[in-house]
Amino acid sequence: MNDQQFRIEEIAGSYSCSAPVEQKKVAAQIVHQGLAERFGDEYDESFNQDLNDLDANYLVFCAMFSTSNNEMIGTGALSLEHFTSKLVENNHDQDSDNSKQRESENEYCLRVGRVSVIKEYRRKGLAFQIMKYLISKAGQLYVKLKDDENKVMKSWLVVETDTPWIEAVELYKKLGFIQVCERDGCVHFKKEIEM
Repeated sequence: MNDQQFRIEEIAGSYSCSAPVEQKKVAAQIVHQGLAERFGDEYDESFNQDLNDLDANYLVFCAMFSTSNNEMIGTGALSLEHFTSKLVENNHDQDSDNSKQRESENEYCLRVGRVSVIKEYRRKGLAFQIMKYLISKAGQLYVKLKDDENKVMKSWLVVETDTPWIEAVELYKKLGFIQVCERDGCVHFKKEIEM
């Protein structure tokens, strides 16, 4: 697929410009639709309240558009997450419940989330392009956030996906993410933020 056929724009987030409300609703619907297709009748939109306010819940929320018809066809986001060693260390010990606690109240890392592409455009490398954009943006955000005296930024970008979602697992590995562990039906990955 030719990169000129698509463009990525930041449409929401506390470190991004804000697009019209209608665009944010379309973005949320793309994510909901992707999850509904994946999980079928088990999917419940009420478990994804973060999609009701993209500006409040994400540092950056981006959308991919088709340049031929200006249709929004994909999404992706970055959020700030309290850092725990459990996010980046492969530790399965039952006695490691202490690792669930934050090492410090002000330690953070960045998390990738809400990467979704509408059905007609899947298997064309678009999620890969969205992820590359988010990885690059994470480097820019890290530089801004690490100077915040109220935050101790760890240089990790983390992501997780359901274990059976083989396509997503392979995508993250292809992008250089390292599998940390498999826990509670999810595969957890980390990647050093590139600056």
